[in-house]
Amino acid sequence: MARRLLLRALTFLAVCLLIFVQVSARSVPHTRAESLVDSADWLHHSKSSNISLHPRADDKPPPLTWDKAVQNGKGHMCNCERLETPPHPKTGEPKPVWTGDDLDMYWTPQDYYIGDARETETTISLRNAFSALKLSTTFPPNKGFVLYQDSDWTGKDGKRYLATYGHYSGIMNPADGFVVAEQSFSPWEETKNDSPRRQPPLTQWSDVTFLTWARFAQNPKELINLKYFFRNHIINDDTKNIINEALRRTGQSLSEWPGVEFSMTSDEGKAILGTPNGGGVAWFIVDHKKELGVKTVESVTVFKTPGKDAKGNYEDWYQAMFTIVPGTGKKKGKGKGKGKGKGNGKRESSGLDEGLWEYQS
Repeated sequence: MARRLLLRALTFLAVCLLIFVQVSARSVPHTRAESLVDSADWLHHSKSSNISLHPRADDKPPPLTWDKAVQNGKGHMCNCERLETPPHPKTGEPKPVWTGDDLDMYWTPQDYYIGDARETETTISLRNAFSALKLSTTFPPNKGFVLYQDSDWTGKDGKRYLATYGHYSGIMNPADGFVVAEQSFSPWEETKNDSPRRQPPLTQWSDVTFLTWARFAQNPKELINLKYFFRNHIINDDTKNIINEALRRTGQSLSEWPGVEFSMTSDEGKAILGTPNGGGVAWFIVDHKKELGVKTVESVTVFKTPGKDAKGNYEDWYQAMFTIVPGTGKKKGKGKGKGKGKGNGKRESSGLDEGLWEYQS
């Protein structure tokens, strides 16, 4: 009897032990040693394991400060006066030369809508400024453009990249000598929530817009006839904040045309040139000296026009007009002769950040 009870007890203990082992095995996953990742190395592991880390929609650089904007503007003015196009600020290499074929490869033209009156919302909004400057408000002779980055492309790494649907639009009249930048949504801005974030080789607003200007110009005289550069309906917060600060420092307020003019000899003018919207204008003339000649920015006029927000409510639209004039070519390095100096291959020490200026207008 005692042996039988002992046998039952041992059997019961054996069953309990077996159940315990099985439950323990299920509660601890079988993980290979090489797949264990220390918490400090998770970010690196996630990238190498093709885990998509989507940047936050509100992941923006810190606000542009007044001092930095002035510093940027000084750098732009320095580069404008150089006889030669400065090298890339990060690599020191010459910047690429883009052609109309490149424009056709990466960007697709779309229809630009013009009303029956041969005017658009933009030209009507800027009518007072255009009239004062004796610029045409009608199409033709004005020409509108809309360009979309809607084509996939193959990168230097051999990988296929999807279209970004960045888009630029505006109005040009090379005979009258003006450009109006309307929508400016860069490929980099449009893919900020994508993985990977991407942009085609020809991506900068200043390059795409210049190639369009060159295509619209009827002759060499029109090509170099750049006098006024408008940034229409500015929505970039950094630019608007710097404009507000420039007005505050001079005891003025944003008003309708003729607005307030700031010379580039003033910190206020340089600060506005050093904003994202001003920087695009600077790179337009700095990076295309071979075609445009040496040009510089003389002043910027800021003003407002009545507009409507997305809900149809009336609001003030910020406008900026940059006046372009021939440069003196004083910043010529070691080069000699007009527009043909070789330079010293070095960039002026300005602390200028090129960055990706083409956020949005």
